[in-house]
Amino acid sequence: MAPPHHSPRRSTTSNPTDHIAQELPCAVQQPTAASSGRYETYAHVVFARSAGLSETTIRSLLAGNTDALEDVHELTHRFTTELLTAHRVSDATYDQALHAFGRDGVLDLVHLVAMYVEQAVMLNAFDTPAPRVDLQT
Repeated sequence: MAPPHHSPRRSTTSNPTDHIAQELPCAVQQPTAASSGRYETYAHVVFARSAGLSETTIRSLLAGNTDALEDVHELTHRFTTELLTAHRVSDATYDQALHAFGRDGVLDLVHLVAMYVEQAVMLNAFDTPAPRVDLQT
C-alpha cells in the first residue's frame, strides 16, 4: 500500500506542539474558533489580548478577516482553514508550510489543530457557557 500523499514521520520533539503553540496560536485559533461555541471564542479572545493583539486585530479575526496576519501567521491560518473546510491541504499550501516549518513543524501544526478541534467538540457537546464579558470591545 502506498503511503499517504503527505506523510510526515512522527515528531522527535519532547512535546510536539511546543514551538508551534507558542508562535502561532492566534492564527490557528481563529479558524477553529469560528466553528466553536461561546466558551472557546471567549478563551481565544482572552488569549489574543494577553498575547498583545490589538482590539482591532481581534475584532477583524473574529469577523474572519485575515488582512492583519502576515507571513507565517497567514500561512498557518490558510493551512488550518483549508484543513478544516476542505478536509485536506492543497499541495501549494502544504509545500509552503513544509518550507516554513519543516516536516516536524507541519506535523506539530496538524497536531495542534486536532487538539483545538477536539476541545471545540467537547465544549460544544456540553454547551459550555462563557463568562459574561465583552468580547467585541
